Amino acid sequence: MLTTTHYSQLCLLSVQPYSAYEMVKQMGRSVGFIWPRAQSNLYADLKRLAANGLAEVERASVGRRHRTVYRITDAGRAELRAWLESAGAPPYFECEALVKLGFAPHTTKESALAQVAVLAEHAEQRLQLGHSLAHDHIETGGPHPHRLHVNAVMWRFLWEQHQAIARWAAWAHDEISNWPDTADSPASRERGRNALRDGLAQFDF
Repeated sequence: MLTTTHYSQLCLLSVQPYSAYEMVKQMGRSVGFIWPRAQSNLYADLKRLAANGLAEVERASVGRRHRTVYRITDAGRAELRAWLESAGAPPYFECEALVKLGFAPHTTKESALAQVAVLAEHAEQRLQLGHSLAHDHIETGGPHPHRLHVNAVMWRFLWEQHQAIARWAAWAHDEISNWPDTADSPASRERGRNALRDGLAQFDF
């Protein structure tokens, strides 16, 4: 059974042929933002596509270097089209720092703030990368100019997502900094209610 990672690789191969190294690199700057996977697994997944007849292997030599390129087959395109036309799964989110933050009463305020800092730094790094990628695509069209309209929509989702994380991290830092500690109290419960009310006032439905 093919996984979403296999289909993601077929998506990239439908744009152009890739060597395994180029595929891993391209995954890191595109699909990897929304479907991150270990590099070692990506190499094995490519080999499975070839073994299943969904991609073909082309070996060439560049000077003394041997290069293996993967190219999507007609069977691969048919399989990919069927997958693309079916409804995808909804998003899921995992973050160890948030799990730890969720149990802040078992630790210190400083530890809680450290978890918030993890998300703040993550958002900042992704926003810097997004800024660089956007300017590259604006000026050059990126590596695949014919996909610019699609790439812009995908970029905008990630850009706004990481902006939201950055805004939340700044708010959470200020909120937790004003806690006397992480323990329960009537005052902390009322502060929690006020935070919920403020959130609803900004966007309710």
